[in-house]
Amino acid sequence: MRVQKVVWMALASALLAACGTSTSESESSSDKVVGSSTAALASANQSQPDERDCLWALSSNAVNTQLPDTNANYWVAVLPIPPGGSVEFQGDFPHGRYMSFNLYNAFLQPIDALSDVELQPGIGASNPYLPGADRDASERGYRVSLVAGAVPEQRAPNTLYSAQTLGPVQLPTNLAVVLYRTYVPDAGLGPTGGTGLPHIIFRNADGTAVSGLQACNEPSVLEAVVPNVANIPDPIANVPLNTAAYENLLWLKFYDVQSAQASRLYNTPLGPVVYQAVGSPTSGAGGFLSNRDNRYIYSAIFKGLGDIVVLHGKFPTTPKTSDGNARMGTGDMRYWSLCTNDGNTTAVYSCIYDEQLVRQADGRGVVVVSKPEDRPSNATAACGVTWLNWGSADTSLLLLRNMLPLPKEQFPHAVQYIEGAPGENEAKVMGPYYPYGNHMMRTAFEGLGCPISPDQFASVVTPPPS
Repeated sequence: MRVQKVVWMALASALLAACGTSTSESESSSDKVVGSSTAALASANQSQPDERDCLWALSSNAVNTQLPDTNANYWVAVLPIPPGGSVEFQGDFPHGRYMSFNLYNAFLQPIDALSDVELQPGIGASNPYLPGADRDASERGYRVSLVAGAVPEQRAPNTLYSAQTLGPVQLPTNLAVVLYRTYVPDAGLGPTGGTGLPHIIFRNADGTAVSGLQACNEPSVLEAVVPNVANIPDPIANVPLNTAAYENLLWLKFYDVQSAQASRLYNTPLGPVVYQAVGSPTSGAGGFLSNRDNRYIYSAIFKGLGDIVVLHGKFPTTPKTSDGNARMGTGDMRYWSLCTNDGNTTAVYSCIYDEQLVRQADGRGVVVVSKPEDRPSNATAACGVTWLNWGSADTSLLLLRNMLPLPKEQFPHAVQYIEGAPGENEAKVMGPYYPYGNHMMRTAFEGLGCPISPDQFASVVTPPPS
């Protein structure tokens, strides 16, 4: 945690030094961005450097930590909010499955957020994320304002509020940690979905503004401070007791960092005592830079229990977007993914997302998780199986994301609607969508032949230790 705070402080200092001047000329030129076409923004981005090169100081390509999704792209900015003023983001909706802005506190917990469907487009523009919308609309501009203050009962359109919670009180803060995300950009359009990163303008209380290169003085500050933790050796990755793995998977809903870390001690002699001391939450503030629009269940896996892990069940439907469908579709939820992660460094190994699943006619599927050298010969699409890379360590952490599901009355099986302590109601709420899983040997799986059916595997729920 100390490293994270040092990172935020170092970048914030650089940004504050960069934003010491203002100009009304910058304000007048920046006003022309909203409502502009994707082509115009892309052209402007290619013609000369601007503030995006330094203020969006971290990309998902630079740092692999905090349990990211390989099918998503992340950029972070630590921004000072001018006293009495605001920070403004101007951009075009990317071509892709999803985009959002999230604010975080010093503990990497989300404190406010705006997802794509909550944003009102600029004059003459349209929001391509609404159901049935034209995903290729040429006019797709928007503005988002960031202000220092608690979220009001009636929040202003397209506005993020930066505040810290101290007991029952929310106090405005003029330093904001902002994450901008895009998920599954359309094929061939790059991480930003063909529209570039949003422009950042500092608007002062007197109406003047700072934009362009005047808003920064040195790029890539954060990348110079934070190492890629995926490249750091993990000395305890293969310690068998450093996990809560069971032959039949134990899935737990994620509420907060403390209980998630404590749950990893289940299989140690003092594990249940430690977990009870931390507390079994029924709500939580999140953590690990979690996305407000996602909810998660996680499960530990261990090679000592079997060469492979087999998951089976029904999987939610989602819009199909990766090939550039003309209209935004609908489904049980916007997106889901399944990832393998290093539970110690919080680095991601590999992910699959909804469109990559080999679905059977009834919507069910089979997923095999293994190291490449342990992959069964029949763990192929031709045999009805989706394969996911286990990762380099003998222990790994499975993480299932559900994003923006339909309301509970329309689709009650999303992770979002699980209540109670971790491990108690996951299977009950998710029903046929619960990802039953078990460890087994590669040879045993290959002995099942081809094609593979979910009916060939047991549906066992492992309860958490009492």
